[in-house]
Amino acid sequence: MTWKLILFLSLSAGFFWGCSGTGGEEVAAPDAHSHGGEAHTHADSEATVSVTAWSEDLELFMEHPVLSVGHTARFAVHLTKLVDFKPLAQGPILFRFSKTGVSPKMVTVGNPETPGIFGPSVTFEEAGDYTLRIEVLSEELETSLEVSPIRVSQEEAEESAEHPSSSADTISYLKEQQWKLPFTSAPVEVQEVHEMIRVSAEVQPKAGLESVVAVPGPGRFELPESGVPRLGAFVSSGAVVGYIVPHPAERSALLESQISAGTTMNRLLADLAEARARVAEEEARLQLAQREFERVQSLVEMEALPLRRLEEARSEVTIRESSLGAARGVVEGYRAAVTDHESKARVLGQLEERIELRAPISGRVVEIKAVQGQFVDAGETLFRIVDLSRVWLVANVFERDVPRLRSLQGGLFTVSGRPDLGVDSKSLVSIGSLVDPQSRTLRVTYEVNNPNEELKLGAIGRLDLVTSGAVQVVAVPRSAVLMEENRSVVYVQVGGETFERRIVRKGREDSNWIEVIEGVSRGERIVTLGPYDVALAGRSTEVPDHGHVH
Repeated sequence: MTWKLILFLSLSAGFFWGCSGTGGEEVAAPDAHSHGGEAHTHADSEATVSVTAWSEDLELFMEHPVLSVGHTARFAVHLTKLVDFKPLAQGPILFRFSKTGVSPKMVTVGNPETPGIFGPSVTFEEAGDYTLRIEVLSEELETSLEVSPIRVSQEEAEESAEHPSSSADTISYLKEQQWKLPFTSAPVEVQEVHEMIRVSAEVQPKAGLESVVAVPGPGRFELPESGVPRLGAFVSSGAVVGYIVPHPAERSALLESQISAGTTMNRLLADLAEARARVAEEEARLQLAQREFERVQSLVEMEALPLRRLEEARSEVTIRESSLGAARGVVEGYRAAVTDHESKARVLGQLEERIELRAPISGRVVEIKAVQGQFVDAGETLFRIVDLSRVWLVANVFERDVPRLRSLQGGLFTVSGRPDLGVDSKSLVSIGSLVDPQSRTLRVTYEVNNPNEELKLGAIGRLDLVTSGAVQVVAVPRSAVLMEENRSVVYVQVGGETFERRIVRKGREDSNWIEVIEGVSRGERIVTLGPYDVALAGRSTEVPDHGHVH
């Protein structure tokens, strides 16, 4: 027995000792309860009362017969911890029934045989309205909860011919079911909701961070010495990923090309030398023309020659400058041709053995079509490489929602296997200007960091685009709303084991909350986890026998 239990029982015993002799104490053994091992069912002739109450950390669902003076009543008390909505498995529990002018009736119950179900038995000596205070002092939870009135009549209630039945619109979902399956409930409250558009989005490569390794010419693919990169492997820019060995026919054509290229190169070199000689010749002629111009100019100034001779000398200089410019242009043309042929000659020389295939960028190999020894044609893609450090989220917004994009404020991307990812105006790459004629959607693109490469290409997730500021409205969690027959439905917990199906009219929605305009009111308690199980209970053809095994 723990120190808490010892203290609890000591305090209870002291209280009883100080009461008057008429206020009897009823104590159940700490390891037993009144309903232990019995089926919690009520005979058709016995009228019962159900009580449901909540505190911040405890839910009480209690059933008991109609109470009357002098008759021992057995209570079926179900206690649920709201921290996890599991049954309270440990005592002690003190049940204290108080009425003005009457000594309190107190019953202490220890650990229950069935977790969550405590069964105190109480005999009342006086009629009236009592207040029940339940005090929990266990290793699991320390709390209290108070309910009233607990009504005790002077005479025993008349036997009922029929057991009180639930409304046809209500659903019975027993505590034992709630405790075994995922289940939570919560009161409807005012929440902060952002208006949003919910769309799907796909992870795609960022433009400029994707490249391919293609075949430059027909031939046979060969593996590099290090082996072909594995799918998903990281390769660095410039790394050799394979070779292309030209076809024999290509080799023959290559030889002819090399011979032709050599001949052409020799001719180009000879022409280049001749053009350079012509430039030297034109430079000499220009120098002579310039000296002649200077000589004639001095003689004309001394009036030894007519002015006409100066104009003739100046014209000769202009002609020689033009001729020199043309000669130099010819040289530059031959130089460019020689450089081009030298480059082609190097490629042809390399093709004689094999062509290296190198990664154009650093990134992950996301596609491989290369097979050792396979003959490939020019232009075929052998590898696709993507830098995944940054990716695009591409969403398609339906045409009816396009006007709301004018106030787009950001969003939240949710995909299986990773935490939610926020995007904002800085992440926005573009909002398309063309509605797709087939899907009637507009493309919206965000760019996000992907440092650990958790976002995989092609992954499809949910993108909630926020299109307005926050407003305070009555709202319920998204998990509480089901779509049934094209209607939005929630399940209201009207009692510990009694639920109602409510059709609701929705308003604003964001990632977490849905505004409820009609159907439920603030303060009503709704199922937030496990509403589908409650719905299944409502569709079941088996009607619960208003009871449980304790």
